Amino acid sequence: MKLALLLMLATLPFCCYAGAGCQLLEDAVEKTISPNVTVAEYTEFLQPFISIKSTKEAVKKFKECFLMQSDETLANVQLLM
Repeated sequence: MKLALLLMLATLPFCCYAGAGCQLLEDAVEKTISPNVTVAEYTEFLQPFISIKSTKEAVKKFKECFLMQSDETLANVQLLM
């Protein structure tokens, strides 16, 4: 899970620092956590940052990990963010 998170954060542009105020990062985190966003929608959202097939597969697996979590777990993750 940590490797997948690292891969996801590495795809964000360098102009977007990991902190408050970066709308792109906030949107990516929200779409990652939201159980209402499908894998296809999530992949489409991150498409500008996906350059190779292995990255696309990592994005899919990353989102699938969150979709398999309970609502309670997702709420706890949201609190951490």
